[in-house]
Amino acid sequence: MKEHRPILFDGAFGTYYGAEQPERANLTDPDAVLAIHRAYLDAGADAIKTNTYGVTAWEEQTPAERGDILRAGFTLAKRAAAGAAQVFADIGPAGQEEPAARAQQYLETAQCFLACGADHFLFESMPGYDELLPALREIRRQRPDACCIVSFAVSSDGVSHAGGDYRTLIPQALALPEVTFAGLNCVCGPAHMLRLIQALGTDLSRVCVMPNAGYPSRVEGRAVFRDNAAYFADKLASIAALGVAAVGGCCGTTPAHIRAAREAIARGAGEPAAAGPAPASGAPARTQPEPPRRANLLREKLTRGARVIAV
Repeated sequence: MKEHRPILFDGAFGTYYGAEQPERANLTDPDAVLAIHRAYLDAGADAIKTNTYGVTAWEEQTPAERGDILRAGFTLAKRAAAGAAQVFADIGPAGQEEPAARAQQYLETAQCFLACGADHFLFESMPGYDELLPALREIRRQRPDACCIVSFAVSSDGVSHAGGDYRTLIPQALALPEVTFAGLNCVCGPAHMLRLIQALGTDLSRVCVMPNAGYPSRVEGRAVFRDNAAYFADKLASIAALGVAAVGGCCGTTPAHIRAAREAIARGAGEPAAAGPAPASGAPARTQPEPPRRANLLREKLTRGARVIAV
């Protein structure tokens, strides 16, 4: 990791490419995949993720079919990076119902990437880490110096869909000898992610943070994120200023978001660190004052007995 600032990852691939199962483009539209990787690199990304996030969730394809897409995705990302940026083998949540089947899927995916020569791995949008252990151990066995990031997806209150609290998940993951860095990605926009990281109550030097661009709207059945690169960049710069190891973007982010983030971080933009929600029991207390609450006009009207019309 760079000493003067956090490493900057790329942003989203699937929402930027704009098609279902964008990972298939590794075989059907490789020029587009290369162009997206290069756009993020041109925007200033230090690291890019392979276009393979969704493959682990596929259940109808054979292992051979999944392997073809994983290998093509790794090859394209390495070609785009051309040795000038790190390439992380991107592994998203498995889709099988049984925990043992999900663990096996993670292991098979990791083994495929290992056979490609991968030594940087990102397990992202995870609800927990127990099912990752066989894959993490295999990576460490074959590549003792590999970099492994485990990133959790939590709601704005810090809880994953499996019920895990991020203030427990992140420290526990970081305590594993197989894990290099841990953090959060997806679900939350940058403002909520900033508050979560402010309230983490632990050393942030091994924490990675990749929020969504914001919260999408549904337009003709598709999730659409509004163009808010400057806002995203300002919040990401605030996260970077907390001393985290890496930042980047998840759903809805584009090369424009990453370029703006690079510039904002370089000039030290972003708001000063402020206290978030109360830290977990036993975590060190924050000393910064709680920021003033935004006025709630509805509550004020109800308090003074004014007429309110609800529609």
